[in-house]
Amino acid sequence: MTRGNQRELARAKNMKKTVRKSAAEQESNKGLSLEQRKARDAERMREKQLKKQQEQQEKIKQGNIFRLYNTVYVTKLGSSNHVTYKFCKIVCIKILLSILLSILIMENAHLTCSSRYKDIN
Repeated sequence: MTRGNQRELARAKNMKKTVRKSAAEQESNKGLSLEQRKARDAERMREKQLKKQQEQQEKIKQGNIFRLYNTVYVTKLGSSNHVTYKFCKIVCIKILLSILLSILIMENAHLTCSSRYKDIN
């Protein structure tokens, strides 16, 4: 076998790998028009999204996750890729403290302003 023949065989083998059927020629799409395929695929995506939403609702019912300001926190312990309950508690406490602190600062500023006005008058 010569080197040129090997090259030709390799090219033919590679062509078989790279040649793919168009979407209309695939087994799952036989007999369907473009619009029918789009409708079928859209229905499948809606089913997947509905299933995902139901799974998330079940997790919420089980108490494994909760939402705070559109951020999902996971309360499941023992998993490195999840946020722990302790961390969530700290975040909630920090948010509450910052809100209370801002209220106190606003109240204090109001008091100092009113006392200044009293001194002037």
